Amino acid sequence: ILLNVGGEARRLVETAGAGEYVPSGDVPAMTDAIRRLSRDPARLTEMGRRGRQVVLRDFNRRVLAGQYLEILHQCAGTPERIPEDAMAPVAG
Repeated sequence: ILLNVGGEARRLVETAGAGEYVPSGDVPAMTDAIRRLSRDPARLTEMGRRGRQVVLRDFNRRVLAGQYLEILHQCAGTPERIPEDAMAPVAG
């Protein structure tokens, strides 16, 4: 991922090692990053692997839905709990 926005998106991508930040509007920097990365297929593969790993671990819809449902139960004061395996990430 080459991104040109800061904030949480930048932190997430850089922390995961899934891409690089290029300052917005810096055409030479973006051009340099594209050229540099296009010559390093192993690094691109690794960045892709890391990005996928983050999505499966942290942004899995099944896990997020289970967490959200649990929060709703807590807010409503209902004792129902979601079984742990219901919120397990789907492998892939």
